[in-house]
Amino acid sequence: LSHGVLRSMKFYPPSLTEEDLTQFTSLVDPPAEAIVAIGCARLLLDSVGDDVTNKLLFLTKPILLKIIRLPIADLSKKISSFNPLHRADSKIVRIVYPFVMHERMDPQAMNPAEVSAQMMYLSTWLRGLVSREANVDYARNLTVDVGKIFADLDARANRAKVSKSSKLSNEMMLSRATKATTEDDVHKENEHLKPRTNQSVQTDAIQLPVLDELPSPQKLPKGNNGQGASETQQLVPFPISVTVNLTEGSPLVLVNGCIEAASLLKKSDIVRIYDARESLNWELASDPKLDDVLSFELVSGYDHSKIKAQEAKSRYDALNRLCYPYKKELIVTPVKSTAEHLRAFEDPSRHVASDMDESHHSPLHLRGARIWKLIPKENDTRTQWRVDYDDGIIPWDNCYAGLNAFEEHFRVRVSLDMIEKQCIDSPYPLERAVHQQRIQFFEKVPFLEVIDEAFHAVCRWHPKGTLIDNVKWAKLCRQMRFLSNMKNSKHEIDMAFVRHSDARKLDLVRFHSILDDIASMQHPELTKENALIKTVWSSIVTLTDVNAMMWKEAKAMALRHESVRVCAETRIAAFVRKEIQESK
Repeated sequence: LSHGVLRSMKFYPPSLTEEDLTQFTSLVDPPAEAIVAIGCARLLLDSVGDDVTNKLLFLTKPILLKIIRLPIADLSKKISSFNPLHRADSKIVRIVYPFVMHERMDPQAMNPAEVSAQMMYLSTWLRGLVSREANVDYARNLTVDVGKIFADLDARANRAKVSKSSKLSNEMMLSRATKATTEDDVHKENEHLKPRTNQSVQTDAIQLPVLDELPSPQKLPKGNNGQGASETQQLVPFPISVTVNLTEGSPLVLVNGCIEAASLLKKSDIVRIYDARESLNWELASDPKLDDVLSFELVSGYDHSKIKAQEAKSRYDALNRLCYPYKKELIVTPVKSTAEHLRAFEDPSRHVASDMDESHHSPLHLRGARIWKLIPKENDTRTQWRVDYDDGIIPWDNCYAGLNAFEEHFRVRVSLDMIEKQCIDSPYPLERAVHQQRIQFFEKVPFLEVIDEAFHAVCRWHPKGTLIDNVKWAKLCRQMRFLSNMKNSKHEIDMAFVRHSDARKLDLVRFHSILDDIASMQHPELTKENALIKTVWSSIVTLTDVNAMMWKEAKAMALRHESVRVCAETRIAAFVRKEIQESK
């Protein structure tokens, strides 16, 4: 093209009629370049409604898909009446700049076989318009992953192509089967003249690559140092005493906390973020480094879709249990693939930037998310109760929220609601915790109270009673894996019950004595007291009712100690102020 033509293309949009635009907008899955070009043109020409632009902060795939489905009559009029001297809205220019200036929208890099000349012309005009009015610096600071949005749009188009190809293949196979059947019918009357042969017709569709299950961006775990670990090696999440800030779609992770704790993370380590059990596995692409802030990078951009899908499933199950408690056998949770959950977020009829209820469609910014490092299970020496706490599955209940409850020490009253908010679980090292933590008091719960609660918990098993029979005792031993290190464990457990029971029942005193006997057999190398302590802390505390009681008691002890400390600080501060005033 001549210099004059190129100059005209940079200042004037192409003369697109409604028919020209309809050939793209009428497609089920238009090309990514057409979606971006038409969407950005509508925004720059103010050809969309105020419901889209009022609260628009950045472009996402659902917003682009919604814009391209709007009526095109207004866009055609705006193109024909465009004035090059009219300046576009700077806010809109800032939003569309990273899309228009992306390498995929460069007309010289476009494939003429896939993108029409009109789209190339439109892209040239868009790039000329935003380059005249945009500032490159603020465009670079945007957190939108434009490459990921282009990839998602391409994935939609590819799925449509594969679906169409599969449909054509099925039609071809069906036509072949019909033709074969017709030929058989024509020659059926001459069938007795032909020798019998086995004929088979392929009626199944050709197996095409399945694209519903999107490939995970993670690699197989490589182990602690990223070398030599077996794919079948069982890894468990181990908490790192820091929190992280990150944005969905970005590999950059900012670290909050001390450098010493972050130094446990190394390049090629496998980590989980936000949720220890539901998160995907993410591989570190670099060691944590301190520039202005402490940070590291992942091998690929962070994806929060699996956790969002699991949260949606949990809400669905909870609503079913609340609304239909009498239809338990009919409640079936719909199981969706990762691709189906992602497609659920692509609904173009929902506006993400202006609808707070649909804010999860926009790039998610996580602040203060916890992080776990995957280590071999044989290297993990924690007890089960500590694993549950570190994984974040022990709930924190705000029991005093909104209540007028107080603690009084040293003639100073303090609100338990305020103390409860201060003592919430901290992900940072315990030695650096400002307020008391319940984890510090879990092992300080009176030992005899734990055994007493275990006895009452077993008694509440069906059928409820005040004593423990042989059936409940056997069930308890199976769950706690008592004497699992012995060969004839069932016989020893039955004989222990016979020795300590009265009329084949165990009361509280006999329950204490039988646990002493079991602990001594399970840990013969320890003293009687130490063996019982080890047995209780390795198994008994994992009983649901016992565990809940211990965490409740540990929390109460933490609040009590924090109340005493706060009241003492207040009394000392008041005494110092009094001394200062008297000295004046």
